[in-house]
Amino acid sequence: MLQKLAEDVTELGFIESSPKQDGRNMIMVLGPHKKKADAKIDAAAAKEEKMAERAAMVAAEDAEREAAHAAGPVAAKKERGRSENLDDDIEA
Repeated sequence: MLQKLAEDVTELGFIESSPKQDGRNMIMVLGPHKKKADAKIDAAAAKEEKMAERAAMVAAEDAEREAAHAAGPVAAKKERGRSENLDDDIEA
């Protein structure tokens, strides 16, 4: 049973101590492939890459917004006066 578990997690770590049975208890020690410091460095690099992608997306959106704004309004705005009541029975 523990050998199957060890095979399932081979990409994450390795077996430090082979499976042993002590009565009804089974014991096996697994260790990670990467050290904690290496994992932190990889996570920080991934975070910086994600932030750079986000900054590029925001810059592209801002440029697109500025280009749309520079083109002017899409349609002329309707002149607004006093509101007119469509019902003849009501006096304004």
